[in-house]
Amino acid sequence: MGKLSTFTPVTEEVEVSGGQTITVRGLSVTDLGRIIHTHADTLDSLYQEHIVGSGDDTPEVDTLVKALMTEAPTAVAAMIAAANDEPEAIGVVMAMPGMDQIKLLIAVAQLTFHSEQELKKVAESLIRGMTAVTNVVTPADQALPKA
Repeated sequence: MGKLSTFTPVTEEVEVSGGQTITVRGLSVTDLGRIIHTHADTLDSLYQEHIVGSGDDTPEVDTLVKALMTEAPTAVAAMIAAANDEPEAIGVVMAMPGMDQIKLLIAVAQLTFHSEQELKKVAESLIRGMTAVTNVVTPADQALPKA
C-alpha cells in the first residue's frame, strides 16, 4: 500500500534559453486556489468575455490558453512560478522570453491535467461553479441600495 509520506510529485525538466533547465510540477489545488484568488478580477473578466460572452460553455483549450497568455500574463507567470516551487519568482518568469514561458506553461498544464479531456472536465466544473456564484452574487448586488 502506498503511503502519502512517500509521494513525490512528477516533475519535468524544461530546457529554456541559454541551455538552462527549469524544473516544474503539476499545480496542486492549493496552488490553483491561490492563483484564482490573487487574480480573481482578471480571470473573471476572461470568464465573462470568453465563456459567457461567447455563449460557448466549453471553448477550445487553445482559445483559453491564448486568452490567458495575452490577457492574464501575470496569472500565467504565477502558475509557472508555483509549479517551480518559487511562487515569489513571478517577476523572473515575466522577464523570460515568451517561447520559454510557453514551453513551461505547456509542461505545467500537461503535469496538472493529464489530457485535454481532463482539462475540459475541470474547466467545465469551474465554469459551472463560477456561473452558480455569478447567479447568486448578481441578484444580491442588484438588491443593494444605490449610493
